[in-house]
Amino acid sequence: QEHVISVNLREVSMHLLKRGRGRESPMQVHAVATRYAAAQLELSRLVCQLITKAASVDTTSDRGFSLVDQMSSDQRRVLFALLERYCLAVEGLAFPLPQGFPSFLTYLGYRTLSFSAFLQYVQANVLQLQIDVMKAIMMEVPDTQEGVEQKLRLLQMLPRSRGKRLLNQWQHPASLMVR
Repeated sequence: QEHVISVNLREVSMHLLKRGRGRESPMQVHAVATRYAAAQLELSRLVCQLITKAASVDTTSDRGFSLVDQMSSDQRRVLFALLERYCLAVEGLAFPLPQGFPSFLTYLGYRTLSFSAFLQYVQANVLQLQIDVMKAIMMEVPDTQEGVEQKLRLLQMLPRSRGKRLLNQWQHPASLMVR
């Protein structure tokens, strides 16, 4: 997201400098571009709130992962479909997403999709395995034979340093063998 915001800042600044009347100082141009980027972020946050309300999700008591855990499966399915479409549209427009959106969408996808479908979304880079999401998944998945296999498959998809960090926190014999 920082990349999208910085590119937008640069492009708006360049546009204003080239197309401006020539009387604006670079500091004034940067201030206008910064306000523009902040307005984009705020608009993105508001659109996400509207999408959440359209999916009939009550956000007054919970937020983040706990909100996802409190939703019915139908609410999760509808919200995931809407937010996935929003994410694709935003990426096509080089518009910023609200802070925490990638983690929220990934956790929502984990709780909504089958494990194999979830893996496909991760492999296609639609969903991103951030540390906070992985910690929640690692705690939720039981240490059964199937659960350990799922955890190991997810850990293999992470960058080496991130995977090693999570392996060090996982208190299971399989984590010792993989380390």
